[in-house]
Amino acid sequence: MSSISMGFFFICLVLAHLVHEGGHLIAAWLMGARPLVVQLGLGKSHTRSSGRLQVGVASVPLGLFCGFEPLAALARWKRTLVVLAGPATSWTLSFLVLYTAFSGTREARLPVVETVFPGSAAQRAGIQPDDHIRRVGDRPVETFDELKKRVQSHPGGAVPVTIERRGAPMVLTVEMPAGGPIGIRPQTSELVGLDAAAAAAIGTLTMPLETLADTTKGLALLVRSRGSMQTVGGPVLIYRASEGTQGSAFWRLFAEMFATVSLLFLLLPLLPIPGFDGARLLRR
Repeated sequence: MSSISMGFFFICLVLAHLVHEGGHLIAAWLMGARPLVVQLGLGKSHTRSSGRLQVGVASVPLGLFCGFEPLAALARWKRTLVVLAGPATSWTLSFLVLYTAFSGTREARLPVVETVFPGSAAQRAGIQPDDHIRRVGDRPVETFDELKKRVQSHPGGAVPVTIERRGAPMVLTVEMPAGGPIGIRPQTSELVGLDAAAAAAIGTLTMPLETLADTTKGLALLVRSRGSMQTVGGPVLIYRASEGTQGSAFWRLFAEMFATVSLLFLLLPLLPIPGFDGARLLRR
């Protein structure tokens, strides 16, 4: 995983934990369970007291930690709301971040090249901007989505790619990377109105599942090939950054990573493990 990806991941981890604990904090306050300790970060803390409340800032700025008056004194329904507030806040902010990222959706209807990335398989094969890709091997492509599927499903090796350049058909040989991008960005047009809203909603709902599936595939590839951690994050992030069709690559990368980390704070804390939110829900 690149240094940029690691930096994004660290920022997302800190923000996601702040959001999760902040949800618990606000809900507990509203339900009448006053916080006793609020600490930002891990390690040795510099604290100040305000009445019964101790506020601290620790040396490692990773996460927010809150201690409350005993929740057992609350009615069961109030205690349940406090426990669920963290995961609910994680999901809500994740949804809003993703919807904002997808609201500037641009759609690539045709497999027409806008950019060829330096050093890519497409550049080595001689593909140029404004080329219209017609076939990959013996299979025609009508849309850019079809082109991506052909590339992702291809086992790799030399493949004849039929293009149309200034009205004339040409056949180029592309050394296709196995399941990876060939290194082009398509021409796009921005969606507006209801089309844009629908695309944003669909992307918001499907992206977390797609990212989870991609990460699982990367981990499986890592185990089979005994490769490096680059195997897990590399193909997914590089593909989406270089050949994605929607919005700014860096903003999309941040939004997708934040949503993925937030999903962890939505699902993992609900496991019935001592100290987790799920265990607190089971207490009588």
